[in-house]
Amino acid sequence: MKFRINVVAIFLAVLTVIGCGSHEAQVSGRVTCQGKAVVGSILFSPKGEGQSNTGPSVPVPLNEDGRFEVRLKTIGMHILTVTPRDVKFPVPAGEFDYPCDRSPVEREVRAGQNDITLELAVRK
Repeated sequence: MKFRINVVAIFLAVLTVIGCGSHEAQVSGRVTCQGKAVVGSILFSPKGEGQSNTGPSVPVPLNEDGRFEVRLKTIGMHILTVTPRDVKFPVPAGEFDYPCDRSPVEREVRAGQNDITLELAVRK
């Protein structure tokens, strides 16, 4: 009986150590421009504002519907940079390389589930 209690106690202690302090985040969402899906990639770059917000940037593909899903090991503020697949190059005179603003944006990523939807602003 004592052996069974000890095994259960050790098992619960291991689960607690693994579960507590977990700074992983599951992030999903969609990127659109003028209401249409953006196909390409999105880059998640932690801002480095603390131990749980430091690490490499993570590139994530945007599927044909503009949706993405990623598991991040960093939480806190991130800089998101969208790179559409259909950027014009070379850019014809008087035109933009892409109809929507692709400036990096900041979003907070929390531990657990996150939904980040970006509607890129139309360039004027």
